[in-house]
Amino acid sequence: MKQKKEVQNGKKAGKKSLLKSRKFKYGGFVTLFTVIFLVAVVILNVIATALVDRYPLTLDLTSTDAYELSADSSGYVQGLDKKIQIDVLTDKQSLRSAGSYFVQVDEIINQYAKLNSNITVNYIDIVKNPAYASNYPNQDVSEYDIVVSCGQDRVKVVSIADMFNMDTSSGSIAITSSKAEKVMTSAIMSVASDENYKVAIMTGHEELSSSGFQSFLSENVYDVSTLNLATDEIPEDTNLVVIVAPMRDYSEDELKKIDRFLDNNGKFGKNVMYVADTSQPESLPNLDAFLAEWGIKVNPGAVYETDSSKVFNYQRYFVITDYAEDTYSADFKSANRLVALPSSRPLEVLFETGNSRRTTTLLQFSATAGVAPADAGVDFDFDGNVTGSPFPGVVLSTQTTYDGTTQQNSNVIVAGSTSFISSDLISSTSIANGEYLINLLNTLTERKNVVDIVSKELGGTALSMTQNQTTTLAVTFIAIVPLIVLICGVVIWLRRRNR
Repeated sequence: MKQKKEVQNGKKAGKKSLLKSRKFKYGGFVTLFTVIFLVAVVILNVIATALVDRYPLTLDLTSTDAYELSADSSGYVQGLDKKIQIDVLTDKQSLRSAGSYFVQVDEIINQYAKLNSNITVNYIDIVKNPAYASNYPNQDVSEYDIVVSCGQDRVKVVSIADMFNMDTSSGSIAITSSKAEKVMTSAIMSVASDENYKVAIMTGHEELSSSGFQSFLSENVYDVSTLNLATDEIPEDTNLVVIVAPMRDYSEDELKKIDRFLDNNGKFGKNVMYVADTSQPESLPNLDAFLAEWGIKVNPGAVYETDSSKVFNYQRYFVITDYAEDTYSADFKSANRLVALPSSRPLEVLFETGNSRRTTTLLQFSATAGVAPADAGVDFDFDGNVTGSPFPGVVLSTQTTYDGTTQQNSNVIVAGSTSFISSDLISSTSIANGEYLINLLNTLTERKNVVDIVSKELGGTALSMTQNQTTTLAVTFIAIVPLIVLICGVVIWLRRRNR
């Protein structure tokens, strides 16, 4: 019995000594530390996830900062004090699984909410929730659309296709670059802004299509509508009237409406843009007389270029212009500064000052350019018809008045080419037509709170090269480099042979 008690006492003493042992204490500390560490990791992960969802903490390593908002957009968004709701009409996973450009769209959309707590982003599967469309009975909404709203009355519906620049030249549709930031910032501005700049596109005279240009203006927060002067007056709050290559002349009464619009009861502050095309009749007498009053003449023919450094892809009619002055190109965001006027009619400045107006050539063709008949064949003497001096491609005419000491201008802008405003060129990241146009129009309409955003590519950057540069590179890599390698190989072979 005594022996049994001694054994039990020995076990108790062993347990006590084990609990007090250094090994047990160290092991317990390690276990406790591990538990605390794991709990801390979980808490930090939850906090980090919440922060990333709310604030822009990710690092964008793309060369174009494709997943980040530009300084212009960020500054505008951070200053917003209105409630903005962005509804993406699909679930997040479906959007992101559609491809890298769709992932970029999702990242851009969420950047707005991270910069301003007044902006909320919701993902709504409209297939599973068809009743959502009843919230906006005056809008046509579809799956993958993005609905941007400020209250119930100010709504902008953006199609997912509007987020991208597309190339259809190969017969299939390919995304070439993203304009998600431009489209989304413009949509937010259009529902949040109290300013409204209106553009009227003229119809009724077999004008050429300008749908791409109209979309471009809408993306840049202009309120675009169409108007037929045969039946309508130009609304007083219109800022810009656009006439795109009419095939039939305007009547005198219609042009008087344009005159009254530009005069604006003596207050001026209005703008007209006329875009010519080689497919038009050579003469439209009434329109020609109207333009002549503003010191501008549109001549017949098509401009070509004999200097290969001033054309694209060996196309003599795809001409790169020179800046006659750089007011509207000085603040370009993109490195590319080339502006093209393909298949342009030549312009002529009739006077520098006259009729209380002054003319300014904005873009011009070089001294190595010429003018061919619109139907010129391959036997036309292109070299023999070079003008020998620069001539205009885009001209601005301005009439000025003063309200006290405040200068007020009305302007007429004439461009010789409808390709100048075509969707292919104004959306291209290789030339600067779009950026030049919006700088010009924003300045003339005296727009405030302008956000200038360029399209972004997720892949390699497009090279902007003239035909001369293309030829130089081709000769270098196809002929010169292989020749150098061949010579080096022969020299090495001869030296080894003679050892």
